[in-house]
Amino acid sequence: MLIKSRYLFIAGLFFLSTSAFTQEGLDKYNEQALQQTQELLRNQKERDAAIQKDSKAKASDAMVKEMFGGDPKAVDGAYNLAAEVFAQVVRESNGDAKKMQELMEKFKRDPATFVNKWSPEQKSKLKELAEKINRPDVKPQK
Repeated sequence: MLIKSRYLFIAGLFFLSTSAFTQEGLDKYNEQALQQTQELLRNQKERDAAIQKDSKAKASDAMVKEMFGGDPKAVDGAYNLAAEVFAQVVRESNGDAKKMQELMEKFKRDPATFVNKWSPEQKSKLKELAEKINRPDVKPQK
């Protein structure tokens, strides 16, 4: 269960970025939309403005901030990783919104298999983020 909770926060981030990728393959417009979505996830000011317009995004963002105890570097790290992985999801689904949703449902059920598709650098970033998760059930060792 702990492994699943370590990865689930990224699932919430993906739902912040549900752009209209509906055509088969990524044409120049879908590629541009993907880049804009990634920039939105990476740019705190733009991200915060977009979050304020959507109650689900607000809930996901609050979860991420709480998970990292409000540490802005960890929060940004989570959004940056989400931007990277989101590109993989978009490309794997050929920009099809329904397929992206299906992939995310699979991810929620089996996060380890999903993460196994990631690059070693992405796995390393996830491990670093997982170590920063604010866990009130674990007391720091002296």
